[in-house]
Amino acid sequence: RGMLCPIPGAKDKNEQERTRAIIPEIFSRDCLSSEIIVLYQQRRVGIFSLFFCFLNSKQKGGKVMKILTKRMVDRAIEMVVPSVEKILEEEGTTWGPKWVAIMVNIASEETINPHYYQIGEVFTIWQKGWGKEKSFSQIALAKLIAAEREGTNTSILVATQPWKLRKGEYLYPGGVTRDGISIGVSGAKGIADEAIAEMIVSAIVMLAKLETERRIEEKRNKI
Repeated sequence: RGMLCPIPGAKDKNEQERTRAIIPEIFSRDCLSSEIIVLYQQRRVGIFSLFFCFLNSKQKGGKVMKILTKRMVDRAIEMVVPSVEKILEEEGTTWGPKWVAIMVNIASEETINPHYYQIGEVFTIWQKGWGKEKSFSQIALAKLIAAEREGTNTSILVATQPWKLRKGEYLYPGGVTRDGISIGVSGAKGIADEAIAEMIVSAIVMLAKLETERRIEEKRNKI
């Protein structure tokens, strides 16, 4: 049992360049996170998901907020790990595998350029009884994209406006968006995926608000 938080990118500048070299030249060298690039390299997300992230990084603009950072998201994930592991042990929350893939996109990035995490028994070998092997990272990313695009959780989207789903997306809960923070979780049953995503969003929001309070107290009021 363990957590990969997040999948590591290149270890140094030269390795970073070698990693990026596998991406077609149409992609910018600076607009995609190391996590999503490594996932593509490992064939855990497809070329179309990568291209979608690239397009969003080009189409969205604006100033970057510095309250919410990648380090803060890492800390939020660390905080929820014990609770997520308990959820995955609870009867009825899983259908086979005992781990989840998590994609997080934060408002400060102004793009769909997610960071990737895993929680649970991530090194378990896929069992025949689970059916065809699924890419939880791919499904989590699709949930995040749908929630981000439509501005609502995927459970609500499926229940009220399923015609807005696009080719390659899923009728699963587990995509959550709140105030510019979007998360996709996949691997457990949908109701558990959504609960885990909500927990992570709440932890991120809490940490961001605490940072805001500290800055106000220190009179560092300019972003």
